[in-house]
Amino acid sequence: MKIDMLSLIQMFMLITFTSAFLIYISYFLKENILRVKLGIFVEVEFKNYAYLEKLTPRQCFSYFKYDIWRYCSLF
Repeated sequence: MKIDMLSLIQMFMLITFTSAFLIYISYFLKENILRVKLGIFVEVEFKNYAYLEKLTPRQCFSYFKYDIWRYCSLF
């Protein structure tokens, strides 16, 4: 099988387009996953803030002293 210049150019273009496509897919997925994680984080923080607004000072002290805040985001 004779390898000529046209075959080399085709192979080079195929490898270039394939790698560009894979890089684009990985970048797209990384950006969307980051956006979803950020949205979930913001939602949890808003829930924690709303919960803190309802607490009395005595409850707030217990909330921080016993690290209850770590588990309130699960409710």
